[in-house]
Amino acid sequence: MAFIVVDGAALVALNALAAGPYAYAAGPPPTGVSVHLYANDYTPNHESVLADFTEITYTGYAAQLVTAWATAYINANDQAQIVGSPTMIFSPTGTLVSGIAYGYYALDKNGNLVGAEQFPTPITLASPADAVTLVPSLNLASAA
Repeated sequence: MAFIVVDGAALVALNALAAGPYAYAAGPPPTGVSVHLYANDYTPNHESVLADFTEITYTGYAAQLVTAWATAYINANDQAQIVGSPTMIFSPTGTLVSGIAYGYYALDKNGNLVGAEQFPTPITLASPADAVTLVPSLNLASAA
C-alpha cells in the first residue's frame, strides 16, 4: 500500500500512512498540511483530483493538521523519513451520523490536493468506540 503523490511527482510513491505528501528531496518539511478522510470507494492514482474524493461526514468529524515535523533520518529500509505530529485520531463524538472511511487525502496550505491513500479495507465509524489513527510520516522511496 502506498501513498500516491498527485502533485507532479509521477515517479515517487510515499509509503503507507504518510500525512506529509510532498516529494521534496531537500528543504524544510511542508507546513499547513491537512488530512481528510474520504467516503467513496475510490483508488487514488497520479491523475487524481480533489473532485474524485467525497469527504466523510459523521458526528464530530473534522479534518486534522500536521502541526510539526521531527528531524529527518534514514530508516531501516534506506528511505528518507520524517515523522510529523500530532498522531491523528479520527473518531465520532456520537452516534447520530455514522460513516465509512475508504481512505484519506492530503491538501497543502492552499487547499490543493497533493496526495491520497486508500485503506486496505473500508473502516466503519459509527460510535466513539470506532477510530482511524494515522501517524504522519513522510517516507521517500524510488519507484524505479
